[in-house]
Amino acid sequence: MQEGAKVKYSNPAYITDVQVFTVRRRRNDPYLTNITATIHVPFGNNVTVKFSYLLPSGNTVDFSIRTCDSINKPWMYEFAATYSNLTECPVKPGTYRYFNVEIPPKNFPLPLPPGLKKGDKGNVNVKLLRNGKEPILDLFTTVRVY
Repeated sequence: MQEGAKVKYSNPAYITDVQVFTVRRRRNDPYLTNITATIHVPFGNNVTVKFSYLLPSGNTVDFSIRTCDSINKPWMYEFAATYSNLTECPVKPGTYRYFNVEIPPKNFPLPLPPGLKKGDKGNVNVKLLRNGKEPILDLFTTVRVY
């Protein structure tokens, strides 16, 4: 389950009109996150997507991949094709959306460390970094093990 998705930072030289919100349709449905943004410059392998999951223990699980390299990962391509209008690389300037995303995605091949139990919370940051360093976008949400 996720809650409190928000934009921590967006660099207007690269991306604007960033909106992120988390909703659920009915009481027992999962929370789903929706993201919309307008990209102003092409994003290729010069942009890295970095996922960080801060565990209740204080340890962090990190995963990074360059934008175009992600298309070669079947689970990432399937995720993008299922939940967004973002499936080509390099990504051309335009408005893109991820819709009804459950975080973490069910097809995300990251085993959760032992010791996590139902109800534990962790924080997830998703960052876009130009040349692996310059921040383009920083999104945050809290997830709860269920």
